[in-house]
Order: sequence, then C-alpha cells, then structure tokens
Amino acid sequence: MRNHIHINCDLGEGNTNLDKSIMPLIDACNIACGGHTGDVDSMIHSIELAQKHKVEIGAHPSYPDQDNFGRLSMDLSWIELAQALNFQWNSFKKIVQRIGATISHIKPHGALYNDCQKDAQLRRQVFNLMHSWDDSLYIFTNALITEKIFNISQELFLDRNYNKDQSLVSRQQENALISDPKEVIANLDRLIMYGELLTIDGTVLKPEFQTLCVHSDSPNALNILQQIGEYCKTKKIARGKNT
Repeated sequence: MRNHIHINCDLGEGNTNLDKSIMPLIDACNIACGGHTGDVDSMIHSIELAQKHKVEIGAHPSYPDQDNFGRLSMDLSWIELAQALNFQWNSFKKIVQRIGATISHIKPHGALYNDCQKDAQLRRQVFNLMHSWDDSLYIFTNALITEKIFNISQELFLDRNYNKDQSLVSRQQENALISDPKEVIANLDRLIMYGELLTIDGTVLKPEFQTLCVHSDSPNALNILQQIGEYCKTKKIARGKNT
C-alpha cells in the first residue's frame, strides 16, 4: 500500500474560474505556454494562483497547433519543433522570473507527449532540449519511460483509460475518458492498495509511477479532484511534493 500520492493537472487553458476552484485541490500544475493554447495573461494568472496555493509550477509546451489544441501529431523538422518549444519555454520562463516564482517541472502536452512515448528518437531530442533548459527540473512523462539520464517523473492518468501495452486509449474512441468520479476513485484505490492498473480489456498491470494526472477539461474534473481529496483524508494518504 502506498501512503503518499502526488496529483497534477493541466491548467491555464482558458477557464479561469475553473482553475481557481481546481488549484487548491492539486499538488502541481502544468501551465499552457502558447503552443496548444495560452497567452501572457493566462500564464500570469495561473502562476500567481499557483503561488497563492503553494502548488508546484510546471511548463506545458506542445506542438505549435492551437487549431487542434495540440492533440494531433505534426510533421515538423526537428529545427522547426525545437524553435517552437524554445519560444514557449522562454516566454513562460520570463513571466515566472518576473513574478518571482519557481519552476519545478516540464510536461509535454497532448500529441507531443504521446509521440515522445512512441518515438525513441523524438523523445531523446525533446528531453535533451528540456534538459538543456534546466537539468534540475522533473520531466513528467508516460510511466513506461524510464531513462535515468533525465530527471523523469513517471505519470499515470486517472481520467483516461489504458490499453494493455500501457498506452492511452485514443481520444477518437468513446471509452478514452473516465468521467465517473466513482470509477476514478475505484481505480485510484486499486493503485494505492495493490499497485494495479486495470486496462480496458481487463489486463492487470503493475506500473511504476510518481505522479497522477487529472485533466482540467475532462468531464467532472472538479468533482473528481474533490473526491480524490476526500479519499486521501479518509485513507490517511499524504499529498504533496513529487518524489
């Protein structure tokens, strides 16, 4: 049984009222920095809100594709992708520094996140770039990834279903999302009590993980996070710093 969990959430994606409600319920936030969405105002708002609630602050760069919310792979040269990611990082870092906050981690968004899992060469390029930004920062990534040369924080999604190869069920499929808070809590309990992840075909996996994610734009996200908080209180599960 685990006695500690770490919950992260993607924020700064356009719903400031929801962000205000979610921020006190999480341990880390991944803030959109202009690739899939986000602008200077949304970054400032999210960073200041995270500071207020003592939530770890992370950059959430993506493919430069606001039309598709960064959820489609893009056929870019490495130079084009690196330029886009550098621009997002530098924009985010300047705002963080101006506010006087601290960055704790970086998390690729959407299709970039998934492509880094599937494509080892792309993963090395992206992670090396992120490592060059600040080698002390965690990189949040799929729990299958274990490269020790990077400061990896392996991640599972509580509001997404998994295939038996531990990849996420495509958002093009009806069963990609888990929107029932009771189902999320049942899955969380299985992870905490037995270290088990149940896939859509009934396969039982035992993944390593250091952080768990709930997407802010998932149905019932606020209710899910509230229920997670109540579960942790009841089970006396500690929350906080990613380890």
